[in-house]
Amino acid sequence: MQRTGVNQKRKRNVLTIEQKMEILKRFEKNTSVAVLATTYNIGKQTVRDIIKKKAELQSFVAKADSAKAISDRKSLKGSTFRELDDAMTRWFLQKRSEGVPISGHMCARQAEMFHKELKIEGNFSASSGWLYRFKKRHGIRELAVQGEKLSADNVAMVEFCYDLENLIKEHDLRPEQVYNGDETGLYWKAMPRRTLAAGSESSAPGFKVSKDRVTVLCCANASGTHKLKLAVIGKSKNPRAFKNVKTLPVDYYNQKAAWMDRVIFKKWFFEKFIPQVGDYLQENNLPPKAVLLLDNAPSHPDVEQLKSADGNIFAAYFPPNVTSIAQPMDQGVIETMKRLYRKDLMLQMLGECDFMEFWKRLNLKEAIYAVARAWSEVKASTIKKAFYKIMTLEDISDEKGIEDDNDLNEGELSVGDITSIASHIKGLEEIDKGEIQEWIDCDEEEKGYQIVDVDYLNNQTSAETSDESSDDDENNCVKKISHREAGDAVNLLIQYFGDQPGIDDILELQLRKMKEIIKSKIYESQKQTKISDFFK
Repeated sequence: MQRTGVNQKRKRNVLTIEQKMEILKRFEKNTSVAVLATTYNIGKQTVRDIIKKKAELQSFVAKADSAKAISDRKSLKGSTFRELDDAMTRWFLQKRSEGVPISGHMCARQAEMFHKELKIEGNFSASSGWLYRFKKRHGIRELAVQGEKLSADNVAMVEFCYDLENLIKEHDLRPEQVYNGDETGLYWKAMPRRTLAAGSESSAPGFKVSKDRVTVLCCANASGTHKLKLAVIGKSKNPRAFKNVKTLPVDYYNQKAAWMDRVIFKKWFFEKFIPQVGDYLQENNLPPKAVLLLDNAPSHPDVEQLKSADGNIFAAYFPPNVTSIAQPMDQGVIETMKRLYRKDLMLQMLGECDFMEFWKRLNLKEAIYAVARAWSEVKASTIKKAFYKIMTLEDISDEKGIEDDNDLNEGELSVGDITSIASHIKGLEEIDKGEIQEWIDCDEEEKGYQIVDVDYLNNQTSAETSDESSDDDENNCVKKISHREAGDAVNLLIQYFGDQPGIDDILELQLRKMKEIIKSKIYESQKQTKISDFFK
């Protein structure tokens, strides 16, 4: 008699990526391989293969255009032209993060250009079939041809906020444990252009705004109670202005074009972000876990590469099509920091003989101290409001923008206030609001990372940087101050503060300590070297 049900071949069941992710989550919660195999009607070895591909699956999901897209795809099979596929993925994600509408025609044209410029072997045709497979491989939901910016996709914004809410609940996080970081380019030596030209550019040879640039990484938590030390990226490894400087108020890195790249970002994440966040959480009796929300800039590594050894401090990405309206640092925080920086420069110039002299004397060290002061003055309320769009679901449909009630509208940072300060500076008496506004906005669109092009794709790792102490951003005409000049200046300060009421005695003691140091420097410079010193 024939037995039934024995050795009966199981019908092949191909799971979607969404189902595979479900298996990974259940396995992490201690569901056995046998139970998973039975539940999803697959073999035990298939379950083990899915677990082995955990990193690949999570990386794909992190880059997918929408959560819905992964419910259809079943395979991670790559493209025949892997280099071209990688270039197109990076280009597409960058454009989406910028809110640029992308059509199928644009994709095809860009693919053909990359194939040619990268000199990829083999015949390639950006056909409709290729486009369909490209979209399916990377979970791209749709390509917009016209209409509003993709980054203003309110539906995607709602989906993201719910996903973030679930992530916060899953890890039991408080606002103090939710961070956002973003890079921006800063033209640290930029001055109002028309006024600079009127002051004679010939007196400041080599003035080029584009060369006087650094990248600044701002990072803070949703409560506004923890602002991490700024990370600043310059071109030179050892700028001349840093000579004899033991510490800086920022974490300084260098890259030949002053861009953020993946190597620097990973170094910052593991050596600065994790330790600083860990210390903050410990000091405030909070659980040692946190999430860092990031945009999809090409300078940011895959999400799986950004997590602490225990996995409790990790990164998560905004969907590309909501970044510009969701990322907190872009909702007035970075703008406030830049306005405070430029106001600081104007205040420094008050009392100067001439603003051109100040401009020539301004170096990278002074700029770094100024931007650190500006960051320290960004209020917790400004940062907290910037998180409202993603941390409070009710605010998503609120038409009132962040800028309507943030600190930018306080008189201290208005264009009129900065213009008023500038008008009291010699050489800037005739400056108007329009010129100040142009100056404030001069680096508004400046990215903190290299724009994706063929050169970038051919040089994805950090470029070698010079070990020299020279710095193209600085002028060499700064006069060296003598010991006696420094002593006279301190004497003048002692006299000045001695005439001011209510000055702390500690300040006078500090000034007199400076005077003693300068005296010792004068003595050392005048002391003759004994011939016996050569035989020690």
